[in-house]
Amino acid sequence: MQIQPILLVAAGGAIGAVCRYLTTSAITSFFGKEFPYGTITVNIIGSFLIGLLTSVLSQNYLEPQLKLLLITGLLGGFTTFSTFSLDTVNLIHASDYIKLFLYIAGSIVLGVGAAVTGLLIGEAIKAH
Repeated sequence: MQIQPILLVAAGGAIGAVCRYLTTSAITSFFGKEFPYGTITVNIIGSFLIGLLTSVLSQNYLEPQLKLLLITGLLGGFTTFSTFSLDTVNLIHASDYIKLFLYIAGSIVLGVGAAVTGLLIGEAIKAH
């Protein structure tokens, strides 16, 4: 029996959202609230994982249903582009342009770098 795709996405999204909340809370409690450390952390982790899972799943190591659960659902619920956008606007309103630049540049450079790293590691896993 095949599970309905919408249920897989919903289950993954719920798990991803809880993981985002726990990760962001832990990072914020450790580093503080003066910079959106939690958001940038989950986005970098999510970028790495989407690269890794996309690479691994492209070789059909896992069922297509797991792609819906893990990539669309879990990582969709875990990463936080809408929060990134709000954090960016808040830094603009605070006129904190150094943190604004670091946040945008760090999110893009580290996020893309994490996705590339995940893809490369996935390719290395497939080669073995």
